[in-house]
Amino acid sequence: VITADPRDQQSYFNAATLYEKYIKDYKKAEKVLQDFVAKNNDKGQIGPSHEVYARIERIKESQKAEEARQAEEARKKK
Repeated sequence: VITADPRDQQSYFNAATLYEKYIKDYKKAEKVLQDFVAKNNDKGQIGPSHEVYARIERIKESQKAEEARQAEEARKKK
């Protein structure tokens, strides 16, 4: 879908959500959103307050929460 319409913001957001919530590949989720910025910021219209940056931060928080959960799980196994 992204290849068919590289300017469709929702496609990038959906792909990032898939990687974040279901596949748990946070680096790939973040890369999808960074690709959105790179491909759609040719006129500088994506500023620091754009929703994409809030989603990137959410992915980073999800990654930290998952790492903490895994660490706690490992601790309980000991």
